Amino acid sequence: TLEDRQVAGHQHDPLDGDTASAAGRPPLLRKSIDLKVPPVRARIYATALGSYRLPIDGVPVRRAVFTPDWTDYRDRVTYQTYDVTSLLRAGHHTLGVLLGAGWYASRFGFSSKRYAYGPPPVRFLLELHLTYADGREAVVGSDSSWLTAPSPVLISEIYDGETYDARLAQPGWDRPGFDAGRWRHAIELPPVAITIQPQAMPPIEETDSIRPVGRWSPKPGVFVFDLGQNIAGWARLHVRGRAGTRVQMRFAEILDPDSSGNITQINLRSAKATDTYVLGGRGAETFTPHFTYHGFRYIEVTGFPGVPPLGAVIGIVAHTAL
Repeated sequence: TLEDRQVAGHQHDPLDGDTASAAGRPPLLRKSIDLKVPPVRARIYATALGSYRLPIDGVPVRRAVFTPDWTDYRDRVTYQTYDVTSLLRAGHHTLGVLLGAGWYASRFGFSSKRYAYGPPPVRFLLELHLTYADGREAVVGSDSSWLTAPSPVLISEIYDGETYDARLAQPGWDRPGFDAGRWRHAIELPPVAITIQPQAMPPIEETDSIRPVGRWSPKPGVFVFDLGQNIAGWARLHVRGRAGTRVQMRFAEILDPDSSGNITQINLRSAKATDTYVLGGRGAETFTPHFTYHGFRYIEVTGFPGVPPLGAVIGIVAHTAL
């Protein structure tokens, strides 16, 4: 069982040959499996030193975000259990993972140091338990047979924000039939001596969406959106433009009292609270960050092609789904 194991991790091995650094790009991981017959029961047990998103054939196994939930990773980490029986049939399947910094690899408190709870790199651990109608059982685990490549997420930090370059996206990377010929094998890392235990709290999920109630431009090229209330979460961006266009979103709870509608982040201390999206140039595009959140009422948008409509950004509320 996972309670008896230690975390075995997998470090991303970039295609361009650069070594992964403490602030390196979050990796993609994939594992192809071929099922001769459908299982009658299938469960995934997964955790990370970092934070993960886990789809099967492109379908998220659950709406949860920021998994695993926050603990003192020097002592313990929780694992999550997913019933994925309905997602598996006879045939080819792909397990996919996007592995980000999460709380483990972000800075904490007043420190500017990344990896507040332990050394790099981020690590991921998974077991897929399969039970068949004739009583046979099988386990698919995370090991060096998994393939990995850098993700389009260039920077991801819990409090500072996320930068995503859509030009680097690999459509279908988490689905069967994808050509992973240039991907490399994941690296199995030595175990870390911490306790792994089942998660007892409800997961964090997206719980609501808030449309802006106002928008103004305090200066040319700068647009401020007002949600009308303070939330914890992030913004979903809708945009269309040329490839390489950079749209930046800065988040704030208050406006600068000495300006005409500009935001101020002075109360956020050192948190940058900034998300950046680089357009892929493929028509209508939507960006939702993966591993960051902000406390905010106002969203300052710069770099948007033309004048953004009121619905160009939507506030997404997230919290523990009690």
